[in-house]
Amino acid sequence: MKFFMKIIGILYISFLCILCGCDTYSDNEPIYTVSLAYTGEELPIGYVERAYEGNVATAADPTGTSDITYKLDKGSKLPKGLELFENGVIDGFPEEKTTKSFKVIASADGYSSTTATFTITIEDPPPYE
Repeated sequence: MKFFMKIIGILYISFLCILCGCDTYSDNEPIYTVSLAYTGEELPIGYVERAYEGNVATAADPTGTSDITYKLDKGSKLPKGLELFENGVIDGFPEEKTTKSFKVIASADGYSSTTATFTITIEDPPPYE
């Protein structure tokens, strides 16, 4: 009889996990399988030694209620002189002409993190007229 009670308990917990949208529980924290919607794009062109501001904050959660944070993926780098802030803003003064692709991780409580690839092109400044 105890064996059957254990089986029923396991099935019940599995059913609850499916209802919650999580695969399993680890240290009483659910592991979520729903990801944020996030796609990369080509960012606005910047110019060497001129102020640059771009934005990678394009992720969306299905409910629209989560605070989403952004960080560079391991091994990704921005052009020299630029910095990515947690709110998705890229800001700074690019130091050299380059085109760089990089990956950004979007994270929010209750969702699996997801990654998108962005590209920034930094050019020499146009001549003054």
